[in-house]
Amino acid sequence: MAFVVANAENIPFVYRILSPSYFNALNGLNNLSSKKILTPDDTGFIEISNILIGLLREQNSPEAVKNISVKKFVREDAFLSFSTENVKEIVPIEVHLSNDQNIKWDVQSLSLNIEKLKTSNIFLWSSIVFAIGVLIQIIAYMIEKHRKKRPFVYSSVN
Repeated sequence: MAFVVANAENIPFVYRILSPSYFNALNGLNNLSSKKILTPDDTGFIEISNILIGLLREQNSPEAVKNISVKKFVREDAFLSFSTENVKEIVPIEVHLSNDQNIKWDVQSLSLNIEKLKTSNIFLWSSIVFAIGVLIQIIAYMIEKHRKKRPFVYSSVN
């Protein structure tokens, strides 16, 4: 079990079970990269929308964000950003909101926020597996203790 969880990066179905929101958001990001548009009908749209709305709630008053929803995400063409230390590729995303505003986001920020979803359920699952292991150990201890008190007597009927 620990091997499967430790190597979840190489076994995709593990994330589907352990962290379905991460799995769906990652599929949404892949759809956005390939199709250049992500609509409410696409896998991962809800998860990515929830990430964006959560970020908007952190940066704005709750009243300002209360009735806003995302209509679609559109990936734009990448461009290079030059600074004195490095050059990096920026892949902008235009987010169309229900209040007819469009805001800019980028794939790198989205990817970082999707990565945060990865660990959200893993602690819960590891705690459950730990608790089951402890329970099995207690049951095994009780059986062994009961067996020592009352030895097994083998009798054969001839």
